Amino acid sequence: TDSSMWNFFRGNTAEKTIHIKVDHKRPNVNVLANSYSITQGGSALVVFQADDENLKTLYIEAGDQIFKAQPYKKEGYFAALIAWPFNKKEFNAKIIAIDKANNKRTTDIPFYIKNKRYRVSWIKVKDKFIDGKITDLASSDPDYATISDKFDKLRAINETMRLKNEDQIHRLSKKVSTKVLDKWKINKFRPLKHGAKVANFGDERHYYYQTKAHEVSHSYHVGYDLASTKMASIRTSNDGTVVFAGENGIYGNMPMIDHGLGLYSLYGHCSQLLVKEGDKVKANQIIAKTGISGLALGDHLHFGLLVQGQEVRPIEWLDQSWIRKNIDKVFHDADKIILSQ
Repeated sequence: TDSSMWNFFRGNTAEKTIHIKVDHKRPNVNVLANSYSITQGGSALVVFQADDENLKTLYIEAGDQIFKAQPYKKEGYFAALIAWPFNKKEFNAKIIAIDKANNKRTTDIPFYIKNKRYRVSWIKVKDKFIDGKITDLASSDPDYATISDKFDKLRAINETMRLKNEDQIHRLSKKVSTKVLDKWKINKFRPLKHGAKVANFGDERHYYYQTKAHEVSHSYHVGYDLASTKMASIRTSNDGTVVFAGENGIYGNMPMIDHGLGLYSLYGHCSQLLVKEGDKVKANQIIAKTGISGLALGDHLHFGLLVQGQEVRPIEWLDQSWIRKNIDKVFHDADKIILSQ
């Protein structure tokens, strides 16, 4: 109403009716299929439905980490690989769906949880190691080249440089496609023919000088080391796209491959790289040769796998039986439900 004297000093009045729809309904989320169990340090798969015409945000919360889901088969269906960090004892996973009205649905993923104890190793450090490999790596980087104290130099390479290199690996392996995934088939990894295991994933390593009372450095080994013959051929067991091929500090010459659905493989300490960033590779293709680049004393392959930036147990993905039970079966069971809708 205005202050006009019109209408016996009551002014002019205008009215407008606005129809407001209040949305109190939470998104609908249903788990269609998931890996029966997940092991500390390992991987798992979940396929689910998330339905809301105003869906705004969708992700999986696993511990203190966030995992993205990729659209799968048809509208409203999603698939995601998730990971349990090897150095975290507690784990739970839940799907979080939020619509534009901020209505939130939280749905637990019913994994059977398996804890695992990882090896603790004590490694004696010798002057030859510090004066050789450690000094060589330090001299290659201006951040560490001027360090004179041998133990400070060891820590700079084995701890600071290591974390810097792993940060780069984590950034490179975060991406998950937003395209609709029709199917995803993965073969067991066999990167090194006749390769023998020389180091486990998840080892906690304490480095000491002369006696264990004098610990000088500490690190974790987040790969699976294999060795065969000198400069042996390294093969990728699955199709993918090379996201990195170059030198990466303690990992030396290192190709890294995106296999889709957030799964990445890396191959450290190579003597030769036979692929470059952006290359499309095929299963069984030779991508590099083993070597001693980076922080390696003997010719071997450091083989690593990551799910959305989180290192996972390679031993699972080296096992066709594990893949059949925890990946193939989950997709098969989910497909039966999706295709019947």
